[in-house]
Amino acid sequence: MTKEFRIVNEPKFMDEYIPAGIFGGLTFQDVEISWHHPPSHQSQRNAFPLKKIPPMAILPFQNSLVNLTIQSGNLEDFPFHSLHAFKFLKYLDLSWNSITSVPTLKSESILILHLRNNKITRLE
Repeated sequence: MTKEFRIVNEPKFMDEYIPAGIFGGLTFQDVEISWHHPPSHQSQRNAFPLKKIPPMAILPFQNSLVNLTIQSGNLEDFPFHSLHAFKFLKYLDLSWNSITSVPTLKSESILILHLRNNKITRLE
């Protein structure tokens, strides 16, 4: 099992969403997709194009993922409803994105959740 996947400060390698199956049969314990200097201006945040994480892009990691960080981007949509399947996920950091709504989380494993500096207007 591959343990870590990191793509930091490389928006040219990102699209608006992560396609399902992009990682093939690889599994990870630690995934980080981030722009390390939180943008102070909206135009800089928009330079990082990732807007959506489809459930099928991360579900292959449901039996291995412990830490997931997707921060300092333009993420608007995250598959919160799929988190119940991640039995080992302890740390989820979605800070400095454009998330506006967070549903009730159904996860028995998450210990730390960071959502600071988003555009959250609704908690379900």
